[in-house]
Amino acid sequence: MALEVFFRALNNVRVTIDPNGAGISNSDTDIDLDTGDGASVPNALTPILMTIFDASDEDIFEIIQVDSVAGDTLTVQRGQQDTSAIVWSAGTQIEQRNPAAEVNQFADALTDGNSELEFAALTLGVAGLDVDPGSDIDADLITVGVTGSPTLSWVEGIDRFDFSKGLRITGLITVTGSITSGLNDNTPGVFTAHGDAAASVTGGQFVAATAADHDTTIASYGSVVNEDDLFIGPDTNPDLLKLHGADGLFEQTAGNTKLAGVLQVDTLGPKAGTDQNLVTLADNLVTANGNLFLHAAANPKLRVAEAGSGTSHFEFEDVSTSAGTVRKTNASGASTIRLEPIVSNGTSAAQVQLFRLTSTSGARELVILKGDGSATTVHTLSAASTTIFNTQAESMDFIIRGIGKNNALRIQGSDGFLGLNTAAPQEQLHVTGNAIISGNVSVDGGTIDSDGGASPLTLDTTTVRMLGGVLYLDETTTPTPIDSVGALYTKSDNGLWFQDGDGNEHIVHLPAFSSIGFHTFNATSADTTLTNQNEFNQFLGFENVGPEDPSGFAVGSSANDEIVLSATAGGVYDISYTFSVDVTGTNQSVIMALACELSTPLTITDASNADPIVITTSSAHELSDGDAVTISGLAGAQATGNGDRLVDVTGATTYAIYDLAGSSVAGAGAYTSGGTVDVVYPHQLIAHQLFPTTALDTVTQTGRREVPASSTLNLVFANITSSAKIAEVIGAGLTINRVDNE
Repeated sequence: MALEVFFRALNNVRVTIDPNGAGISNSDTDIDLDTGDGASVPNALTPILMTIFDASDEDIFEIIQVDSVAGDTLTVQRGQQDTSAIVWSAGTQIEQRNPAAEVNQFADALTDGNSELEFAALTLGVAGLDVDPGSDIDADLITVGVTGSPTLSWVEGIDRFDFSKGLRITGLITVTGSITSGLNDNTPGVFTAHGDAAASVTGGQFVAATAADHDTTIASYGSVVNEDDLFIGPDTNPDLLKLHGADGLFEQTAGNTKLAGVLQVDTLGPKAGTDQNLVTLADNLVTANGNLFLHAAANPKLRVAEAGSGTSHFEFEDVSTSAGTVRKTNASGASTIRLEPIVSNGTSAAQVQLFRLTSTSGARELVILKGDGSATTVHTLSAASTTIFNTQAESMDFIIRGIGKNNALRIQGSDGFLGLNTAAPQEQLHVTGNAIISGNVSVDGGTIDSDGGASPLTLDTTTVRMLGGVLYLDETTTPTPIDSVGALYTKSDNGLWFQDGDGNEHIVHLPAFSSIGFHTFNATSADTTLTNQNEFNQFLGFENVGPEDPSGFAVGSSANDEIVLSATAGGVYDISYTFSVDVTGTNQSVIMALACELSTPLTITDASNADPIVITTSSAHELSDGDAVTISGLAGAQATGNGDRLVDVTGATTYAIYDLAGSSVAGAGAYTSGGTVDVVYPHQLIAHQLFPTTALDTVTQTGRREVPASSTLNLVFANITSSAKIAEVIGAGLTINRVDNE
């Protein structure tokens, strides 16, 4: 154990715990003193032992160690020398005493064989003598010999033992620093190593190494007096460098060789009469200036040079030929030359660069030869012109692979076919799998063949197919429009649709057709009474429906005596109807027509106070001369315009009106408000007939007319002669069939 003794003492020092404070607890380590008392305990003398005591009972005390003094505050360690920390009140006194335990410890240490004495720079104990001044000082700390001329001395400033006499060691000495032999630092001396006590016997071993990196440095050798081998190396590999005593050859067995100058090998190969190479490198050869020259004549053949920019490179300087060869030979098996740039951080780029950096007009090429002993070029990678794979146009495939794709790209050497994801391309371009083409695909004079017509050409597996010249469209829903792009598609309604870029749908083809009819041999079963003269009345005698399209675009009803178009069934229709009538009484002049009830009536914005009244609509009415309409809702004086009226078109949104007998309808005052066109009667389907009372007569009318979607179609007739009923309708029928695009 080390003995720590406090020999610092103060004469008659007594201080007081701050009388104006709160005292100290048994855990406080900072003690505030009375004002000015801190000066009595100089900080330079710490650490020092002091005693806190009870003035009324000095058997009550605590020994503390003062570590530092700051003003009137002591920083202390409590309960020292086998005493306990106590709570002390303000005004308690502290003084410096010589603790008995310290004195006794010093006395015991003088006779204790296991203790050490520690001084400022010296420790003396059973382990020996330890001198440590704490810093380098230019002084001799230990001297042995005559005063003023010591035989042995330790010089602290340069960390060295000086011997003024010889030193003989009969055992093993290991030096991890340096040994200088001579009269002074500049005069070389001689080391003699031998194996026994007789100085004349040579052949011993001298080993010098540093503990840090085991580098070995030998300044010079005066002579070698025997033919034994000399080994130089670290303690982990003492024969790293071997000097053969028999022939003077050096052999490096491992590691690196560092040359401060130039290594010149004038003759390559083994030494004459031996199998030993003149230079044997087990690992690396390093030169201080970065240049290594290998040559057999005056000019070097191969040079490893350090360029001005710090870039290492190989140079071929054989002026007798334009070619330089890097060759690795192997007696058996494969032979490989690797160019392997290695980055130390594992993240920077590693590159192998070909071709010179300076500008040149000549070719800069990487050429791969055939490898059959000839100089035939197989591949040429050029930095200035065309890169050619398979130069000789032989049956040699070019393959690029990807993860899970052994033939991501394959150019078949036998025919030049290009394959994507196929091992055996069958055409100039052969793709196995899906392809996305962002641009255009042009077929110049050829055809797009889907496996010779045996399989469908699938442009989208759920949308379009082509087989044997037939285009197949799978049913879909109304698509999202694309600006300035038209879409052609079919839906579950069996219609072929076109959508413009604005999203408007147009029917290209829709199978819309229907018919309703009536026929009887009972001549009295279909009597029909007319309510007013010159007004259309709906025929209410239909009993049969069909045939009609199964998709419901046109639906006939015998209950309502009508045919209703769906919301998507607007278009041009061929329409026909027939009446077989037998009237009673006098001859009757009758108008028969097809009524088209509009799902959205046409709004009237004006009705002139003229004869005839001119109607103005809010949008184009698309009527023709001879059409008839039903007007309702005109208010006030212009209510005379309401009813079934014939049309004389005067403009895109205007027309004059007449009654069914052809008389003009005059205005009775200014237009106030209201008015709609609810029903349109196409002129192509209006028939005028005079039915005689003496015979059965039949009227048949056929016409083609554009009918708006969601319209309701029925048959109507009006009596121009009177309001007498039309009796004995023997048969009637209405048939429609959509024939156009919308």
